[in-house]
Amino acid sequence: MSMNTKDQDIVIRPHKGPQETFLSSRADVVCFGGSAGGGKSWALLMEPLRYIGVSDYYCLIFRRHQTEITLPGGLADESKKLYPLLGGEYYSATKTWVFPSGAKVVFRGLELMDDMYQFKGVQVNEVLWDELTTFHEEQFWYLFSRIRSTNNIRGRVRASTNPESEGWVKDLIKEFWLDDDGYAIPEMSGKIKWFIRVGGDMHWYDTREEAITQGAIDHNINEEDILPTSFTFIRSSLDQNPSLGVDYKSKLMAMPEKDRLELMDGCWNFDASRGIYFKRDWVDVIEPTQTPLIKFKKIIISVDLAASPPSQTNRNPDWSVFLKMGMDDQGYIYILDMIRMRDTIGNVKKEMLRYAQKNGTSIPWTIPMDPGGHGKHAFQDHVKNLSGFVVKKAKTEKSKLERFLPFASMAEHGLVKVVRADWNTAFFQELEGFIGDGKRKDDIVDTVSDGHKELVGGHTVPTSFTLNMNAMSSGNVWDIN
Repeated sequence: MSMNTKDQDIVIRPHKGPQETFLSSRADVVCFGGSAGGGKSWALLMEPLRYIGVSDYYCLIFRRHQTEITLPGGLADESKKLYPLLGGEYYSATKTWVFPSGAKVVFRGLELMDDMYQFKGVQVNEVLWDELTTFHEEQFWYLFSRIRSTNNIRGRVRASTNPESEGWVKDLIKEFWLDDDGYAIPEMSGKIKWFIRVGGDMHWYDTREEAITQGAIDHNINEEDILPTSFTFIRSSLDQNPSLGVDYKSKLMAMPEKDRLELMDGCWNFDASRGIYFKRDWVDVIEPTQTPLIKFKKIIISVDLAASPPSQTNRNPDWSVFLKMGMDDQGYIYILDMIRMRDTIGNVKKEMLRYAQKNGTSIPWTIPMDPGGHGKHAFQDHVKNLSGFVVKKAKTEKSKLERFLPFASMAEHGLVKVVRADWNTAFFQELEGFIGDGKRKDDIVDTVSDGHKELVGGHTVPTSFTLNMNAMSSGNVWDIN
């Protein structure tokens, strides 16, 4: 936020970017979350200013603990830098700002679950939540029910939050606004969706009209009884808050890994189990200009295939992955290129053929074949699609973790190098997050496992053998079992 009081003119405006998007959103409920230092709390304090000229406007701003409100740098303390400029008078006993019109902005804590019932008979125009993840879900929805639209003021909810890897807030936003790795999807920031709640469950729709018509069909409800609510999530960013300097960022960088990922990077997926089997620090990242100088012993393209684009019924399908890998004459493994896409099988096949033609017939492909007749048919279809290119079958008898560990071992011993490119982040995040529990995306993991096996030969040393005495005079001496 910036203010200009020169020549008695007071200009209060949000910073360009997320703060401005937050304050201009028309959604009924807006959650402003991500990096610490993104201007979220100041955005909450600015939100009521649009209505302070309305006499019966009533706004509640919640912080979980009452004592946090009055701490130095807390909401009440910061509001004293802003609200007096607009005629606000603060009553410390009730933590209430009263403006010349009679409009009120009230700070409250909700330390205990039952504290929400003190607002049972209150009608509120706006409810603002500071650090939403610290509150109970029941408190949020109960106060949501206290909101009323009066004097042409549409009832609204606004919230700020820092990321938290588990909990109801993450569940609220993860389907549409977070990617697989827990980072905000830039193009979804500020995009509005509509929901109806039935029996405590959220049901999402793209438009208000769809929520009414389809919601009535889905849940056997009369259309006139459905009141959809619009919702959006806006990603906050430390880099887009010019009020804070490099000193603040350096303090965040010095924090423990969990706090740094959540508060600086805005990651909602921190997991202490990350990096159990693979760490990106084990890998050397090399420049693309270095690859022509490498004497490769073998180069292959490893593939893991999916066949579904995102849809209403499957918003987060698996990825198709093409991974170009190589091994040099000293045994180092190189990750040279990666393509990742979610599309129909027809478009995936077109991209496979295009990529094969780009890389030439000298580079073989390795494609997994699922068990059963359908898997065999699908594999044969891909062989036909890549007619003129060498296609090998990847066997997948072992568990995903067993297949991945040989590659992870080479990485741990410094024998893996990755070419610097835009896809590096997705590559490293999936491999670091893989623990073999089947709950996370593992398309890249499968691809690199199969590719590594093909590069190193995939052979095992025989554990038993017998001497064939009858063949001593020939070159076939050993019968290997």
